Amino acid sequence: MSWIRPSGYSPIYNDIEGLLTRLTEPILAPIRRLLPMSWGIDLSPWLAIMLIGFVERLLMSVLG
Repeated sequence: MSWIRPSGYSPIYNDIEGLLTRLTEPILAPIRRLLPMSWGIDLSPWLAIMLIGFVERLLMSVLG
């Protein structure tokens, strides 16, 4: 979200940012504790996407 932050105060942006934070933190916070930042880059979203894809493929092979 920091890449698209509008200039000035935007209540709509703050609402969207708060919603996205509440939705993603339960997944990303545990990964952030295990995976340190590399060169100032947060890799936890990348790892979360990889883990979700792995779990999806595993469930599809078990249930399919």
